Amino acid sequence: MEHTSIKVQMLGAFSISYHDVVLDANKNRSRKIWQLLAYLIYNRNRVISQEELIDVLWEDSDGQDNASGALNTIFWRTRQALSPIADLIDQNLIVRSKTGCMWNPDVPTEVDVSDFEAFYQKGKSLEDEDLRLDEFRKALALYQGSFLEKLSGSTWNNMVSVYYNNIYLGLLVEALPLIQERGYFEEVESLCQTALKIDPYNESIYQYLMRGLLNQNKYEEAAATYEKLRDNLSSQLGITPSEETQKLYREIQKNSSQYAVSPAMV
Repeated sequence: MEHTSIKVQMLGAFSISYHDVVLDANKNRSRKIWQLLAYLIYNRNRVISQEELIDVLWEDSDGQDNASGALNTIFWRTRQALSPIADLIDQNLIVRSKTGCMWNPDVPTEVDVSDFEAFYQKGKSLEDEDLRLDEFRKALALYQGSFLEKLSGSTWNNMVSVYYNNIYLGLLVEALPLIQERGYFEEVESLCQTALKIDPYNESIYQYLMRGLLNQNKYEEAAATYEKLRDNLSSQLGITPSEETQKLYREIQKNSSQYAVSPAMV
């Protein structure tokens, strides 16, 4: 079998694949196994000490009885879980030493978070807008959800998740104008709907969504989007939409014979 890279998805669902073999966190009930794998793969360029792993895996415990033994058990179960791929490439995917352990650096591994950030940074460096958008779209295609969303809860996971969510939102701020200018309004709508699940109070994203719907003549949905924003801002933050957003709402109403502008609605 021709040797290719192991591919790891960490944005959204967590999976490890090699050719047709896919190991999916959703199909394995042991959370600790996947937490260990996630930490080793994300930090794959360095050796991680046993003490660090214990702190990560049992951070909520005041003291883990026989932590070393428990970690050895998790390692054994993790290697068992990885065996369908390890047997194919005839290499251990996790290597251990006296100082700690790490994801095997001799095994080519492609991780979506690295590619996601690389595509975004490459896009930012390009002056040509079409080439920039191509790179941005590659990054957007990789973003299938928050970092390890099914394993959320640990301190390190939450911090990394916030980091990538912020990159994603920054990417959208740069990509949406380019996509909108080219008339891909359905794409604008889809991207905004996804982004608002991450940041439900981002008024800029709402504006792009309203504009995308307006340009598709989806007046009812555009008006409902404004009203959702208005209600969210009022109930959660005690503020009203900006004048710019209100102006866009009036434009939507003007273009729709089904709605009449009402000061009370604004």
